[in-house]
Amino acid sequence: MQDGQIYLVASNKHHRFVRRYAKRKSKTNVKDHNNNCESKEKEASVVRTEIEPSRNSNNNNNNNKNRDHDTTSSQMCKFYNPYFGAGCHRGRHCKYMHMKEHEFLAFCQAANVDKNICSSAIRKFESVRDMMEHRDFMCHEKKQKQALNIFQTLLRDYEYNDTFNFWFARFYDVLLFGTEQSRKTKTRFSDTDMFNGAQFYYRRCIAIDPRNAHYHALYAVFSMQWAQKQKKPLRCSLYKQAKEHFSKSLSLHSSAKIHFHFARFLDEVEGDLLNARYHYECALDEFFYDNRIRLNYARLLHKLGQLMASKQEFVSIINALKSRNRNYCQLHTRFMWVHFHFARLLMTMQHYDQAYEQLLLCCEIMHAKNHRFYSKVYYQVSKLLFKHFDATYLQNAEYYIKMALAIDSMAAYHALLQQIRQAMCRDAAAAGGDAGGADAMEGPATVDDCGDEKEKETPMATPAETPVESQSAVGDGDDGTISDGICYFDDEDDDEDDDDEDNDFLADRFCGTEFDRYISSDVGFGTEFAKYCDRFDEKQCNDIRWLLTDQASDETFLRNLIGMNEDAVCLWLKSIAVFRQEHDRYVAWMKKHSFYEKYFEKFKVYGILHLQSFSFHMKNEHDVMYVTGEKNKSDARLIWKQLKQEMEQITQDFS
Repeated sequence: MQDGQIYLVASNKHHRFVRRYAKRKSKTNVKDHNNNCESKEKEASVVRTEIEPSRNSNNNNNNNKNRDHDTTSSQMCKFYNPYFGAGCHRGRHCKYMHMKEHEFLAFCQAANVDKNICSSAIRKFESVRDMMEHRDFMCHEKKQKQALNIFQTLLRDYEYNDTFNFWFARFYDVLLFGTEQSRKTKTRFSDTDMFNGAQFYYRRCIAIDPRNAHYHALYAVFSMQWAQKQKKPLRCSLYKQAKEHFSKSLSLHSSAKIHFHFARFLDEVEGDLLNARYHYECALDEFFYDNRIRLNYARLLHKLGQLMASKQEFVSIINALKSRNRNYCQLHTRFMWVHFHFARLLMTMQHYDQAYEQLLLCCEIMHAKNHRFYSKVYYQVSKLLFKHFDATYLQNAEYYIKMALAIDSMAAYHALLQQIRQAMCRDAAAAGGDAGGADAMEGPATVDDCGDEKEKETPMATPAETPVESQSAVGDGDDGTISDGICYFDDEDDDEDDDDEDNDFLADRFCGTEFDRYISSDVGFGTEFAKYCDRFDEKQCNDIRWLLTDQASDETFLRNLIGMNEDAVCLWLKSIAVFRQEHDRYVAWMKKHSFYEKYFEKFKVYGILHLQSFSFHMKNEHDVMYVTGEKNKSDARLIWKQLKQEMEQITQDFS
């Protein structure tokens, strides 16, 4: 091949290589260019988003937030309460979301921040609150329906506002525990519906703001009222949650009002008089001139046996009320209960003439306010005249017991009437009696026998039917009560039995509380403790006195009816044996120092059956004096001195 031909071939190969290389290079450059363009476009879009005007950005962000809030709200279970861990009946099978407590708090905070309350909603809320605080609210069904519609509108727009939820709960609360006249207007709801509504919204406002002591306190009062109205046993869940929320409220904020209501719970429900006295005194430190607190405190001193101190409180309360009100007998019947409980104190002190004067004043107040009469007042007058006055008062005693029977036909009233008639027959027979008087006493006790037509036509409310005074009925200042938005109570729902039955009731309360304290501190059943306690309660064995019976150590009873396993039975029997040994030592100690005959039954009423319990409840000689009475101060000092020596001996024996 010639040189020119060789060069031509080489040059053609070179050109083909150059073209192929250029073609590959151009494709690579195109890809790189496209990638660079895409990355630049992405960067530009990011930059555009960041430098976009703030107005458009804020609108987009708000729309996204509202969309997320609506989505979360629609996915949440409306009935589940994360604070209480309850409320939804479906449980795990619920198709909606059950938030945890911290998640729910964050959600509510975000919801309230994003949705400010408008001025029209504030005006509606203020109007319905003023409406509820007015006295006529309890008697007008139209206003109640109007308030209901306003609350429903507010919660439709502001579902997670704690204030609106709280006042909606108060709305149901006020209607549920309103006056007798207000209960006649409640045609739209039953008591159960109102209880469920109040409980739901109380729990929701607590879940939204669990650090609010006021919410916990009002929910505790509400639970206690409902349990008392339903006559629930001491160990029911309502009383448990009431005590839990009272304690929670005091831990958040030590308020005098909360101390007062907790003292009432300890006094009237649990019968823990010593702790109740402490909380009453805490309330009186701030509201010393509040006659409602002082009345409860005076009655507590009566129960504790401090009769002179109780009398001084009653006299001070009555003088304060009379000094503030000129037409004393024309005022509200709640003033009557001061005189009624003062009369019972005077009967305990055996000042029967003074007690009779106080009871007659109660009758005078009732007749001045002739739309409401109470059978227990007439019953106490009749019993006082029959038991502590001579035979010349028997006709008056018969008159008053007939008045009580005209209001409420109770077995105790019929029994007293029968005793009075028998005494009148014996008195007539002893005096040679006339047949006409005996025939007249055989007739039945009818309404025609007692009182005029005005009294018969007047609607009469029994003590069991009388309500709790709502917030709207308190605050005028005439009787010295606190106007604070918390319910204060009249005494119409007090016990209607005689003094012996009152003592039996208190003894059952004390011994039941002492049983719970002893079992929880001395016998450890672990996780099964609550189950055993509930079964003891079902079998009516939750009484410290029951531990001394043969049934308490019956293995068949413990296995079959209480449901204890072998280990629990062995632990129980050992504990019972120790308890009975301690009881025997306590009895021997009282007999050794000549305390047994005089004071054993008195201390037994308070559930004190062994020295450890005695030492737990009696912190000083004044506590001992509450039980022995002020007339036995020397005995109280001696008992306290001997108790300290005996407890020191027990400590040395164990060491």
